[in-house]
Amino acid sequence: MSSGGQFRLSPDSIGTGFRVLTPKEQNAPAQVDVDGERLTFRISEKSEREERDLTPSERRDAELYPALYGGRKYYVFKATGILQLDVTQVGNSYPIFSIRDGKTEALEEKTADLASRLKDHALRLKVARELAQDRAKQAEVRRAEQRKLAERREAELEKLKKLEAAATEWDRAQRLRRFAAALAVATAVEGGKELAEWINRAADWVDPLVKARWAEVDDAPAHVW
Repeated sequence: MSSGGQFRLSPDSIGTGFRVLTPKEQNAPAQVDVDGERLTFRISEKSEREERDLTPSERRDAELYPALYGGRKYYVFKATGILQLDVTQVGNSYPIFSIRDGKTEALEEKTADLASRLKDHALRLKVARELAQDRAKQAEVRRAEQRKLAERREAELEKLKKLEAAATEWDRAQRLRRFAAALAVATAVEGGKELAEWINRAADWVDPLVKARWAEVDDAPAHVW
């Protein structure tokens, strides 16, 4: 770190496992590849807040509109000369760690172990990323298993639906046969035996366990347009 607030990285200063990157954008912060983790730096000067007196217009607003402006405080921010170096991942503004001027030790002096700290945090980021990838893979495996179970459930319900429809048709055929049997012995119905035979043939066509052919129905078109 120079007195102008510029931090210089070189192969000699950062050691092995580091690669200085050239940002695509002009005037973009420096970037470094640390064992596969892309890190960047942000240097800022800390400021401190100090309450200030109200201006005449602010005092007038407070008197006219006490509900809105009464008791409101106004501040100015003053530079402290304290520098802070934030290390972040490329594309993420949240600092991984920060180094700042101290009372007895300047920021430049605190960066002596920066290389080892970068390596340490890069390793943590790598481990965290790999753990996240493992969790994502495990979650996808669980989702795939759940999808298979859901598909199996749908297949089972569809099978039940078809069997219930077949059972309904079987009940229909049984009802027709019972009616045919009663019709065959009925003396009040003319041609009851012939009609009973016709009903039994229809029942065999309806019955899913028999599936007999019914030429007059099967060989004729359902609709004529």
